[in-house]
Amino acid sequence: MYRVRAVHSVLSPCLYLSNFSLKLCTLCAVTTSLSNAFHFSSVLCGKLYFPISFTH
Repeated sequence: MYRVRAVHSVLSPCLYLSNFSLKLCTLCAVTTSLSNAFHFSSVLCGKLYFPISFTH
């Protein structure tokens, strides 16, 4: 019984760290994809807006 508890107490921080790093990587990936999408849409809107403003 004691041995199982010792293994569990050792595994718990490792499991917590791996779970935390997984969430952190997911957050970074989402942030990067959102910033890329925002950059792409702003460039696209800028390209669409330029000919419209040029003709007026």
